[in-house]
Amino acid sequence: MIFKTKSRAIELLGRKQIRDGTTALAELLKNSYDADAEYAKAIFNTEFEIPYLILVDSGFGMTGEDIIDKWLVIGTNSKKRGRNEERRTPNGRMLMGEKGIGRLASACLGEQLLLFSKSEKDRKWSVVFIDWNVFENPYSFIEDVDVGTYFSKEFHIFDDLSKIIEEMRLLVFNNINKDSWFDIIKNENGSIEEKQVKNDLLELRGRIEFQLNELSIPYKKILNQLNNIEKKGKGTLMLISNLREDWNRILNPMQDKKDKDGDSLAATNNSRLQTFLYPLNHTQKDKFEVSLFYNDTELAIEAGFSDEDYEIYDVKIDGEVLNGKFYGSIDVINGDKNSIQKCNEELESGIDIADTIPYDMRRQSDCGRFKIKFCHIEGTKKNTALEESVWLKQTQKLNTYGGVMIYRDGVRILPYGEPENDFLELEKRRLLRAGDYIFSHRRLFGRIDITYNDNPALEDKSSREGFIENEQYHYFITILKTLLIKIAVNYLNGTGIRTSYVDYNRALFDKKFEEEKAIKEQKNLLNNEKNKIKIALETNEKKFKSINKSIEEKLENYDKLMQVFEQKITYDEISLYYNQLDIIINSIEKDVAKNKKDLIIKISEKFKSSLPEEMVFEASVLNSKLLKNLDERLEILKDRKEELNVIYQNKLNEWRKSIINISGDSIENYKEALFKQCNSLNKEMVNIVGELSNEIEENLVSYKQLIEIIHNEAKSVNEIEINLRNKVFQIEKDFIGYLEREKYNINNLDKIRPEDIKNKINDISIVIREISDKLRNKQIKLKDEIMSIEMNISPKLRGFGEFINNEYDVQHLVDALTKKNAELEKENEIMADLANVGLAAEIVDHEFNQYFTNVTNAIRDLKKTKLNQAGNYYLNQIEVGFRAIGNRHSQLSPMYRSYNIKKKEIKILDMIEQTVEFFRLKIQNSGIDIRYEINPEARVTISPSKIYPVFSNLLDNAIYWTLSSKERIILWRYNEEERSLYIEDTGPGINPRVGNRIFDKFYSQKPYGLGRGLGLTITKKVLEMEGHNINIILEANEKKLAGACFKITFGGER
Repeated sequence: MIFKTKSRAIELLGRKQIRDGTTALAELLKNSYDADAEYAKAIFNTEFEIPYLILVDSGFGMTGEDIIDKWLVIGTNSKKRGRNEERRTPNGRMLMGEKGIGRLASACLGEQLLLFSKSEKDRKWSVVFIDWNVFENPYSFIEDVDVGTYFSKEFHIFDDLSKIIEEMRLLVFNNINKDSWFDIIKNENGSIEEKQVKNDLLELRGRIEFQLNELSIPYKKILNQLNNIEKKGKGTLMLISNLREDWNRILNPMQDKKDKDGDSLAATNNSRLQTFLYPLNHTQKDKFEVSLFYNDTELAIEAGFSDEDYEIYDVKIDGEVLNGKFYGSIDVINGDKNSIQKCNEELESGIDIADTIPYDMRRQSDCGRFKIKFCHIEGTKKNTALEESVWLKQTQKLNTYGGVMIYRDGVRILPYGEPENDFLELEKRRLLRAGDYIFSHRRLFGRIDITYNDNPALEDKSSREGFIENEQYHYFITILKTLLIKIAVNYLNGTGIRTSYVDYNRALFDKKFEEEKAIKEQKNLLNNEKNKIKIALETNEKKFKSINKSIEEKLENYDKLMQVFEQKITYDEISLYYNQLDIIINSIEKDVAKNKKDLIIKISEKFKSSLPEEMVFEASVLNSKLLKNLDERLEILKDRKEELNVIYQNKLNEWRKSIINISGDSIENYKEALFKQCNSLNKEMVNIVGELSNEIEENLVSYKQLIEIIHNEAKSVNEIEINLRNKVFQIEKDFIGYLEREKYNINNLDKIRPEDIKNKINDISIVIREISDKLRNKQIKLKDEIMSIEMNISPKLRGFGEFINNEYDVQHLVDALTKKNAELEKENEIMADLANVGLAAEIVDHEFNQYFTNVTNAIRDLKKTKLNQAGNYYLNQIEVGFRAIGNRHSQLSPMYRSYNIKKKEIKILDMIEQTVEFFRLKIQNSGIDIRYEINPEARVTISPSKIYPVFSNLLDNAIYWTLSSKERIILWRYNEEERSLYIEDTGPGINPRVGNRIFDKFYSQKPYGLGRGLGLTITKKVLEMEGHNINIILEANEKKLAGACFKITFGGER
């Protein structure tokens, strides 16, 4: 018996083994490299009716025999060598492939393959056409599938190319007409699974049939590349069509920024492809150039880390690993040089990094010699020595292309170093102790260089994704992890190197930041200065023209008024026009001064040397021009003002002369005489009003106080008083009105023509005398009226006075005593209620003690009897509940007068805690925090039955008022020196205006019905009777909480 192979093995070894198209393309490029090609081109076209990839190289090509005996043989040993043989190509390249399945990667890229190869041996063409979908039939064997082949006898095939392809297409098409495709399809009776397979097979056959019928070949593109191979005499071309992935997104991930943000997989594949291709073009000693084309545009291959990048770092580790030891050095930018030198002396002599591997396992698991080069970049700008732009660029590279990569003979091994592939578990260690393990997968890049000769046991998986995880692989990973741990912990952190360079970089960063900030601020100020000057140059001259026009208009108005002014002759008109003209002059002067301030361009001396010379010169010219114009304006205004003042003084002098000529005296003398008369009359009026008011006060007010006792008579006197006062007020009002009118006439004498002034002065003097006569007449009439009223009221008042002297004082005393008695009866009633409550409590306590003893004995006896499980349960519940009642009752005992009337020494804290315990449930339910600042040993000598109620009342009040606050705290504190106990809360507090009224009987700030207003009164009296004292603390600096604060000061012995 022998193994048989189903055709699906091709799919399983090819498409199903390879991660994606990027890995598949890398595998095919390795084949080009192994074929000693000088170049390889990957030409993608996604705009063709059927998207395709042309992969062409200048390798040594394949003969017909190579196609049949090697290329079409799965797992061929054509590249396999013995362990001691060097795996090299004819041109000396180290072979990358060895499993003989790399060609199957084309199945991962597309569904059809058309291969052309020309060998340098015989210079003849070999052509292969494969539809990879045919191999997916689970019922056919591999030997049943025909592959389209053509081996030319001539050197040229281009004339018959379409005919050759058509013949191969028909041969491949015949595969889907074989029995293996129809046996299960014809079977109508089958299981559900078989029916599903049947449907899948029908769908697969339909797809193959459609694609082969619609096969479209880009002949022009192919012929162009085949001609190049023909000229070269060797090479291979693969046309892979019906691409399986969307290469638009991979090759051009930025074509749609919105899609790019959500397509991290496409961006990752792009960076993976770039970082694989980049070293092929840059790190090989022999010539091998890879080109990548996308829709006729060659794409730059510039991703990854170049040799220049390895000179950009904060920390660099460079060396090689041999026999479990690392030999190399570290370089730290801005680190302490002495510490670095000491570290490198140890590192260059070799440090053991295999010490975590059992000694007897080291030799058999040693993976061989390899080189490393790691670069660490700090994660924050403050910590790094790199310039910001460089740091940002390298950070972007790390985010995009990953970290530490592995290369075998210069070719990258995927997936090591990708952003999501932390094969050295750097992030895991940083999570444990970030302070020690400074290396991060996101902040470390580098390369590990292995070779086939030195590290043969590090073999690729058949999936082309990483190494086989054998003993050598685990050794390889373990010593790398150990190396990074030791460098981080023992050398960078342990010697203080990292602290030295981080501190230095931070200081440098801060200094640079401040310098840049200052430069930026200076630059902003300079730009502001430039913009200010630029705007001023553009607008100031226009503004000046507009302002100049306004000044001209004002001057025109001034000239017009001046002509009118010169014609005026009365004092009032002269003053009016002078003021108007003066206002115009002042307004123009203000405009000129403002423009001088606003329009003149001020250039700061600090920026003058940094400004463009043309700008400074232009500003200077404009300033000179404006200043000259404005100064000329000021001179004109000065002349106008002097002229105005001269004219004004002349006009006044003329007016005064005309008054003297006509009236015989000056206007000033007339005014002075008239004002003296007014002032004299005003004093007389004040005296009269005062005299009348005094008479009313003397004659009526004293009587009014007595007459008010008799309502009707009092009303009559009030009306008389109001009437008399109104008459006095009216006299005063009329007089002031008359007087003000005449003062107005006196002030307006300036407005009268000179020839009319004398008559007007006589008129005013006559009116003033008439006002004086009226005032005296009204005074006489009102005095007579007051005397008449006095004679009418006096007899009545004498009778009332005798009655009041006999009756009023006695009755008043009786009323007062009656009111006070009612108040005392109310107090006595409340006190009696409270006393009854206390007495009843003590009686109930005495009886409760007897009941408590009886129930306790009954429970004890009942326990001795045999009860079932339920009975025992309920008895236990009764006992627990009764004990709780007893405990609650015992808390009241200290308050009973009969128990604790004598004074004794008690610990303050114990007494307060017992009081708090009594309110425990209320405090817990209200969420109140009780705090103590009391020495547990502090003691006072008191009568417990007197003090417990005091504490209870104060605590109850504090609980009530604290409930209105978000922060609910009650604080007890004791000052041993003062012998003072404080209770404070976070409630609304006591208004200072209330003060000690809070201790008054029946005074309560609680809503009606919630308090009697006696709690604090009794508290104060009890404490004072015991020789103690209580006060309210209102000053904030004496309190610790924001609410109310009471202070109890204990008297007596300590």
